[in-house]
Parts: sequence; C-alpha cells; structure tokens
Amino acid sequence: MVKLSLSKMFRSSWHFLFLLIGEALCLGIKPYELKILSYSVWPENSVWDISKARLTGRDRLLNGTVTLREDMDNGHYIFSFESFSDPVGDGNFKLLPFQIPRTPMCDAYKKYRPLFAKHAEYGKQTDFPVHQDICPIPKGTYYLKNIELSAENWPAILPRGFLRGNGSFYRNNEHLGTYSVTVLVKDINSQ
Repeated sequence: MVKLSLSKMFRSSWHFLFLLIGEALCLGIKPYELKILSYSVWPENSVWDISKARLTGRDRLLNGTVTLREDMDNGHYIFSFESFSDPVGDGNFKLLPFQIPRTPMCDAYKKYRPLFAKHAEYGKQTDFPVHQDICPIPKGTYYLKNIELSAENWPAILPRGFLRGNGSFYRNNEHLGTYSVTVLVKDINSQ
C-alpha cells in the first residue's frame, strides 16, 4: 500500500514538473503579432494633426510627422479611450472591457504611457517624449520613423482578428477629436 501511494506521488510530481517547465518556456513569449492597418481622426482639424503621417511598406510602419497644436495640461484637457474587437473582419466591432474613462490628460499620460512606450524609441524613432512623464505635454511637431506595434507589455491573451482603439480628447469638456487606430492581431504561426 505504501508502494502505491509513493508511485502516485511520483507520477503527480512528474506531471507538476512538466506543467512548470511548459509554463516557464512560455514566459515572455507572445503567440501573436500586431500590425497597424489604418488610423484616422475626426474632425480633421483636431488638436493632433496626423495628416503628414503614413503607413509604409508591407509591414505597415508608421512614418512622417505629427503636430500637437496646443500644450496639453491637466487643468483643461481630458482623454478617454474605448477598444473594440471584430474577430471575423466583417466590420461588426464589439466593445471590449478595456476602457479609459475621461481622465485629466497628464494623469492619463503618466498612467498609460509605460504600456505604449515600447513601440517607439525616443531619439531614434521619435522625438516625442515617450520615455518620460511630463506635464504639460508640449505642443510641437514630432517625427515618427519606422514605428510598429510591439506585443511587449500587452496581455498574454488577446482576441485575434481586428482591434480598434478610439481615443478622444476634450478641452474644457468640449470634444476636440477622436483618433481611431485599427490593428490586426494574428497568431505568429499563421500566414
């Protein structure tokens, strides 16, 4: 009887060990990739001028310049964000639970900037201050060079298909514009 329970313990230990090894091998590995498909703004004369930015090449890298027309501070500016998913690509986007409620601009920048700072290296791919928390966010024209989305710092599990993010800016509670980015999320192994 002791032999049987030791045998079960031994098997259970091996199963547990295989699970741990499998989990350790998957740490830091994202099974998906992200590709920017499109971006837009409404109205076009909003606080950010993105008319001189383009998606280039087969990899859809973001290049060009963007202009922030005004300094953005906490006292006057608010930011909000909503995300949507369309897994089959039929244009029927459904609201996802990841949202940012209306938040003072600098607070939103400070809280969420680390999630997106991995997409562009300051000094090499942009001169926009993605590397630091600042307030106010200074107006100016900023270059973008070969920027692509990185899955680093993104959730390990993400819906496949099309994702859309809509970020809205407000000045003194008046809507300034909504920026929309559509991204394709696909398994790395798929073609």
